[in-house]
Amino acid sequence: MTRALFIRDCKENKNMKFTLVGGDNYEWIKEKRPQNLNPRRISKVQTNAIYLEGEENNGQGSYLQIPKASLMEYDREHFCVYDFGIREMTAEEKKNEKAAQKERDKYNKENPNSYSGDFWHMKEWYSKCSTPWISPMAHNWIKGKKRGQGKDFNKIMDEGVKGNLILKYKIEM
Repeated sequence: MTRALFIRDCKENKNMKFTLVGGDNYEWIKEKRPQNLNPRRISKVQTNAIYLEGEENNGQGSYLQIPKASLMEYDREHFCVYDFGIREMTAEEKKNEKAAQKERDKYNKENPNSYSGDFWHMKEWYSKCSTPWISPMAHNWIKGKKRGQGKDFNKIMDEGVKGNLILKYKIEM
């Protein structure tokens, strides 16, 4: 079901109970914030988040951000939040990566004594490229994508691809 339906259900049914039952963060929450494992009700709904308040938490609650539709699942029984996925480069991204290397080599050959090396030249080249997120200099997300890091350097982190399950809530209506 859709993100919009999830938000609508939350607004219409404030008695929904959310109980954390799994995900990558489950063990950490179990150890550090065990009160968050108790069933919690919605106290506030926004378009980007819901505020969950537990009965046993002395009025303290927690803010649960609602991710993009591509990074969540909702079926009225469970609400799951996923991390972004890591995928292989597409053919176009690989083609642009090779073109970038050629441009870098050409620039360095023509400008061997350049003070800044090829940094500013390549920064401008990538900004005009059809896939600017492949730039090793891009530290911010560009159109929901970003170059991988470390062992995943030749891959793309993509918000349009589901990664690991972060949080899984059981829902009681």
